[in-house]
Amino acid sequence: MIQGSSSEEPYKSREVTSTRGCHRDYPLEWVIGPEPKSEPAKKEHRDSLKLASYYQSVLDTDKFENRAALARHLGVSRARVTQVLRRLAPSE
Repeated sequence: MIQGSSSEEPYKSREVTSTRGCHRDYPLEWVIGPEPKSEPAKKEHRDSLKLASYYQSVLDTDKFENRAALARHLGVSRARVTQVLRRLAPSE
């Protein structure tokens, strides 16, 4: 545990007691890092069936000859395109 820190506020109560070394000319934030973010950003919910139907509609337009070409265009793997498109298949 860092000297002068408490379990409640580990970042704000931390103090640098020595300015020796190569860090003395830099702002304190550069030396110990930025203050941690309070909450992670919430991810937007994506409808998997809409994504699958979009992939299929793009393939149906004949703009891409196969799933591999679509994957390259989208910047995802061929396996990911297959996974998404399997959601449209009826379950057995």
